[in-house]
Amino acid sequence: MKFKNSLLFISFSVIFYFLFFIFYLRQAKAQSLSLSISPPILEVLIKPGKSVTQVYKITNDGSDAVILIPKLLELNELGIRENSPALEKWISLLNTDLSFNQPFLLPKGITKQLILRLNPPSATSEKDYYRALVFSTKPNPPADSSQSQLSQNIGSPILITVSSTGLLTKAAQVTKFKVPQFIDSFDPLSIDIDIKNTGNTYFRSVGNITLTGPIGKGSFNIFPNVILVGQTRKIFVESAENLPEPQTTLRLPGFYLGKYKVTLDFTLDQGTIKLSQSATFYALPWKAGIIILLGLIVILKLGKRKKK
Repeated sequence: MKFKNSLLFISFSVIFYFLFFIFYLRQAKAQSLSLSISPPILEVLIKPGKSVTQVYKITNDGSDAVILIPKLLELNELGIRENSPALEKWISLLNTDLSFNQPFLLPKGITKQLILRLNPPSATSEKDYYRALVFSTKPNPPADSSQSQLSQNIGSPILITVSSTGLLTKAAQVTKFKVPQFIDSFDPLSIDIDIKNTGNTYFRSVGNITLTGPIGKGSFNIFPNVILVGQTRKIFVESAENLPEPQTTLRLPGFYLGKYKVTLDFTLDQGTIKLSQSATFYALPWKAGIIILLGLIVILKLGKRKKK
């Protein structure tokens, strides 16, 4: 009798926890967060003493209202600094009902407009200022623990160039140009290229990588990612940028035979400053050659044994 009672208790416990688990998953799914921000990136060239405004739109495409906290954070070559010091007072919000670091409620399906103002004083140092407008969520209501697990951050980089002439120096250096000297004909080609911004303002690398050899020729456009001042960044071709986590600049399968040349050509933005670098490599089917050689050795040995 005790055994039956214990078995009945275990069965009810399993059913209870199963139903609770299903209910929890439904609640979590119902409280999904989905935020979008426009524009996704802001680039501004402004003279000291001038003023410019930009309208941002933050939309709640989720299923519940959320509480958002707008923040102005520093952006550098390592990413967004969460604990940024006090930043420029000439970057502000013109909304009468909103301010930085003050939470506001955004109902589901609603788009909120924020007006960002940039007004650098006449004495502002002429250089680049990299910032990010970030929206952080907080639980709504605060006591809802499941909602807090779905908190997220969404941000828009702000690239500000303060210059009276717009003629800040652009310069770059290719710090890595890794091309193998020899590859097997049946192995994929793997190329790694890093570029460092050595100038006084950010730029995009615009150009291509070409591959020429006895069997075919190919050209691959470089994805124009932003490279900040002092930042060293790996470049990717446009096809590789769509991969989940690209590890190399270019990885190209195929059959190679003989001598090939890899050439990098790019400009800083659409300007006249051009950089170029090239390297050669050789491809031979050496793995297949070793297998064939070993096969011939085995055949010869077997033939000698048969003669004996």
